[in-house]
Amino acid sequence: MSKYGLRFDLVETPRQIRQLGDFMRANVGSYGMSRHQAWVDDVCLPGVERGERPTLAWWEHGRMIGDSVLKVVAPNIVEVKNFRIRDGYDRHSLGSVMMDYTMDEAVALLDERGAISSDTNAITVQLDTGPDLETYFASHHFVTVGKAELYVPGREEVIMQRTVPLQ
Repeated sequence: MSKYGLRFDLVETPRQIRQLGDFMRANVGSYGMSRHQAWVDDVCLPGVERGERPTLAWWEHGRMIGDSVLKVVAPNIVEVKNFRIRDGYDRHSLGSVMMDYTMDEAVALLDERGAISSDTNAITVQLDTGPDLETYFASHHFVTVGKAELYVPGREEVIMQRTVPLQ
């Protein structure tokens, strides 16, 4: 993909981790600035540095344009903690390509069988003109398994899961 200026890779080097932090801080999710910054700086990035949160990133000509942060929560469950595309790149099918690579990486982390889980506010996808997040993840074989107040009092998050292997 480098022929076109696009490349993807696991985030592993200190420079890549700094780029990830800058990218995530610049693209605040729906939690609000202070809550998002605290999660990025105090939870996510230290987990990436320790190798506890495998992370894929996509760059165009050296500029990060997307990320996908995973977390193994049990031997048979991998959670997508963050899935984000830079504004302006959401209409180029990058999200579908990113999701395919994210699912490949998540499956590789699972013991033979299991599930990939997510919730619609632990992940953020810029889909200004596309479907809502629940519809988007359903199109990638996720099913809704529940709703709960996870992060913001009074706001329900949609909890979704994808069984591996697909049945």
